[in-house]
Amino acid sequence: MTDNNQVRSIIQKLEKVATEIRLQTLTKEALKLITILMAGVMTFFVLDVLAHFPYVLRLLIFFGGAGFCIHKFVKGPLADYKKEMTPQEVSLVVEDHFPEFRSRLISTLQFDNSMPKANMSVELIGGMMKQTFNMVKEVSFANVVDQSWKKDTYKKLGITALVSLILIISMPGSFGIYLQRLVAPVDYPRATQVSEIDVPEYLVAGEAFAVNLKASGVLPALGTVTLTSQVDELDVDLQKVNDEGDYRANFNGILENATLNISLNDYDSEEIELKVIKRPAISKIEINVVPPTYTGLNAYTQQSGNAQAVKGAQVTIALTPNKDLKEVTLVNKSEGEQPQFTFKDGKWMATFTPGGSITYSLNMLDTQGLASKDIPDFRISVKEDRAPTIRVVEPSSISELSPKSSMNLAAKVRDDFGISSVRVLYHISTGEFEEETRISDYQLHKEFTDLNKQEFNFEEIWSNRGRDIQEKQVLKIRFQAVDSSPAKNTALSEEIIIPIISEAEMRLRLSEEFVDAILPVEDLKLKLNSSTRKTEKLGETE
Repeated sequence: MTDNNQVRSIIQKLEKVATEIRLQTLTKEALKLITILMAGVMTFFVLDVLAHFPYVLRLLIFFGGAGFCIHKFVKGPLADYKKEMTPQEVSLVVEDHFPEFRSRLISTLQFDNSMPKANMSVELIGGMMKQTFNMVKEVSFANVVDQSWKKDTYKKLGITALVSLILIISMPGSFGIYLQRLVAPVDYPRATQVSEIDVPEYLVAGEAFAVNLKASGVLPALGTVTLTSQVDELDVDLQKVNDEGDYRANFNGILENATLNISLNDYDSEEIELKVIKRPAISKIEINVVPPTYTGLNAYTQQSGNAQAVKGAQVTIALTPNKDLKEVTLVNKSEGEQPQFTFKDGKWMATFTPGGSITYSLNMLDTQGLASKDIPDFRISVKEDRAPTIRVVEPSSISELSPKSSMNLAAKVRDDFGISSVRVLYHISTGEFEEETRISDYQLHKEFTDLNKQEFNFEEIWSNRGRDIQEKQVLKIRFQAVDSSPAKNTALSEEIIIPIISEAEMRLRLSEEFVDAILPVEDLKLKLNSSTRKTEKLGETE
């Protein structure tokens, strides 16, 4: 009923047109995508040269934009290209382009696949199909494929390519850097290039610091360093140091973390972080003193780096720092001890027994290697345990005694911490006052031991009887006191020197002293009697 070969020929032509339509659509959209990507890349190039986008932002914009366009292309034109067109769909396109085929081409394809209905004439259908076959021979289905897009698309692509070429030629160095900047953190070439920026690894709170940099190319006289903290922003001049491109900016010091930006001609640095740390310092220092047991003093703590201690006392310096430390060193500015500090329970402690007064300071080194600064001097004053003091109360002056005379003998002994013993010594010499008597030559009169008191009073009547003392000899008496310290500090009183005279001479001396004491009394009595008589005479006259 139908010419199958002719129908197959029409279908092959339609399939070829379908392939061409899909290919043309894909090519058109691909060229549009290329134009858009090229325009986007060049627009981003110009903006990046002007604005110097941060590296992360560049990555987001470039890969995000490119990814979006490619995604739209894959989901749109590429997906449409992969989607097959049926001969019937293409026949409708042909009928739109060639009106003479209106309903004929699609009907031919349909009748080829089905039997005519009962009310249809076989001869009519056959004639219609034959007419269609004849018309197909006279037209080219290739004309159905739309080619009108090419002019406008190629024009836009050409203009975009030309503008891109002009930009690349005008800024060849920048474009090469730009391509690197799409994937790497590099900078555009500038008139002024900075090869080195020297910023301290960390800043010490409140201490001056400097920012140094090395530049090349155009070297202006000044630049600007902007320091930004949470509460303030400060601009400091970046001054040219020499013609070799060295620059320097000086700061008085900051107390908190901040950021730094450097501008020099057309160079602008990335944001530089400044970390501020504190030097090691003393948060608290105290000294614990444990006096020697013999002093009877209680241990005490001084809330300071200064203290007084008895010689022989155990001294512990306890230091609480403001941060973690690596080590603490005591700097003894006097001769003597160099105690070592150890860390315990959050404190650095050094225990020692000072042999004398010391003036000291402290060196602290934190875990970052930062040392302390301007630590004041402290002093531990060591009080020497002095020897006891002896005061002879009686006799108060040099007296003379006979071999059988007596006298009052008294003395007061004092010590700052405690008296261990007191001895009363005497020596009978040949009568030479200037004769030097060694303490070993003295004899013991009395001894008081295990006193353990700070004050001792001695008082008695001294008698020469029974001591084999002869006239013209000299009696010497001394007191000896020893304190309770381990050093057994010993004190000797001055010599009490008493010449020995005969008993007859002693009686004569006493008689003379007695007369000298009586005469003033008699004179007073005579004066009183004379005064009384004068008063009586005055009364009689009245």
